Amino acid sequence: MIIQSLLLTALLSGQANADSVAITPCDSSTLASIREELLVMYETDQKFRSGSYDDSELLAEDSVTVRDPWEIQIEIDQNNIARLVEMIERCGWPGIGKVGKRASGGAFLILQHAAYEFQKKLLPVFRLQAEQGEARKSDLALLEDRVLMREGKPQLYGSQVVTNPETGEKELYQVSDEINVDARRAAMGLGPLADYLAWFDIKYKPPTTKK
Repeated sequence: MIIQSLLLTALLSGQANADSVAITPCDSSTLASIREELLVMYETDQKFRSGSYDDSELLAEDSVTVRDPWEIQIEIDQNNIARLVEMIERCGWPGIGKVGKRASGGAFLILQHAAYEFQKKLLPVFRLQAEQGEARKSDLALLEDRVLMREGKPQLYGSQVVTNPETGEKELYQVSDEINVDARRAAMGLGPLADYLAWFDIKYKPPTTKK
């Protein structure tokens, strides 16, 4: 069952401005609890994406029907982002200083794998966290690119790769001002685009002139 919250409803209805979400100071015990929960949520975020699951975990409640792993992962993602919004509502974004690098990184992955409407609304919150050193700029670059791609706009940092529907090959999604992409990547703590794309077996030759 997907968790609901007042902030989640307000964000999606446009009644709340994500960059002005009220931050309530939380005590160390509460933050420790959030940290532990985020670490568990991080594992569930990666579970079916990484293939680190047992076949028995695919069985439905009737113990007979075998479910599709991606279907299960989508449900996990929906619950994770709803719970993350509740955490933000209570204590603000779970930044590095509050919950540590791994748990805060888990919060980013949950947002990165959420539906567009969550990403769009929470992007200003995450952007501010990155500016304050409470989130990694490299993660912000990925989120910025993901939102731009979902809006049908060119990305800024070259982090988004798509599959060509005709060839089935991986290819770089369009990049704005591509000749300067490596400079932008460096400013966000990312390495050269060619090195990144090599992980996808994409051979990339940086442009020498503006398109």
